[in-house]
Amino acid sequence: MQVDIWIHPWDIPLESVDEVLNNIVGFMNVSNITIFANHVDGIGVNGIFLFENRVYTTRFSPGQLFFKPDNTLYRATKLKPYFVEGATFFDLKYVTMKANSYGLKTVVHVNFMNNFVLDEEFLSIDNEGEPVKYGGSWLSIHNSNVQRYMIALANNIALLDFVDVMELGEYWYPLSPALRGRAACFSRFAQTDARDEELNLSEYIPVIRKIANKLKLSDATFIKYSMSFTPSHYAILKKFNNMLEKELPEFTAFRCDTVYDVISSLIDVVKSCGIKVILLVPPPSISSLLGVDYKMLSREVDGIRPVLYYGVFHNNTRALINELKKAKKLSRSTVIPILSITAGMDYKVIVKLMKQIAKLGFEEISIYSYGFLTREKIKMLGDLLK
Repeated sequence: MQVDIWIHPWDIPLESVDEVLNNIVGFMNVSNITIFANHVDGIGVNGIFLFENRVYTTRFSPGQLFFKPDNTLYRATKLKPYFVEGATFFDLKYVTMKANSYGLKTVVHVNFMNNFVLDEEFLSIDNEGEPVKYGGSWLSIHNSNVQRYMIALANNIALLDFVDVMELGEYWYPLSPALRGRAACFSRFAQTDARDEELNLSEYIPVIRKIANKLKLSDATFIKYSMSFTPSHYAILKKFNNMLEKELPEFTAFRCDTVYDVISSLIDVVKSCGIKVILLVPPPSISSLLGVDYKMLSREVDGIRPVLYYGVFHNNTRALINELKKAKKLSRSTVIPILSITAGMDYKVIVKLMKQIAKLGFEEISIYSYGFLTREKIKMLGDLLK
């Protein structure tokens, strides 16, 4: 089985680029790595940033780019790229070229909706009229300036001479509000888009509230980070997803169509530059809750990578297998599972899960992330997987 490992910008200063890459190449059958083109704020577990690396993660702001942008590409949008000259220790091109010299292919990952923007004009609004602000601010995919910014950013990365494969992530509706029984699709721009489709979003608010009451959801069930989901959180999301699909199918379809229209435009721009495109996707059982339609989106790209949240699937092999079987059935392109791990996981559990995934016929797996593994676990994994 081929392995992909995610590398965060703050993995580098703790060691060195060469030490990180030597650890990866020396101990595992790694074919490529995934590195970040911009920063997502608020990646944490139980309030602790990754492997307790608070100092380096806080050097960045949400949406901050790790490459110098071409500002001419952003003239059509009020949203501008955020880059601080000389303020970061992580350079996307340098790390990518270093990885290539070690024989590693690279996937450049970019997030769109998690940003530093504070102006509520650009933010996603839930059905109670509240802007979505967690882990930074969550942009509204219905805002034309946001759409133009997404296209400019994707185009900017695709034009970089060292990029061969780009992964698009966080292009969907925010997930955390769903644990409060809310759906974030109610900005004035979303309402305008809905009216164009002869839909009235305000009519859906009482139904969404009714679903929340049935599931007994409130602010008490809110959780900030999707990485911290537990099986009970996931069960709530699945129920919320299923009830929305059943009671408001036109609302679900509207959200999925919106995401598809915007992302297909991004994909066209990236592919026109000769760059391969893959998509980060949520697990299929909750995908429509985020506006992600596997069948529609997967046929436009070179592959999809479903995230398997460690708190949900790692102690439930049956659930993991069911999600991956469903992903394979729905996808029209290659499926590469992302095994999301924590620093506290036993390496034997990781190996067991990887072998279980291999039995399902997957030839590649992506591991999130290097910082959680540590050098010792990488060596142990490599030995066990030989």
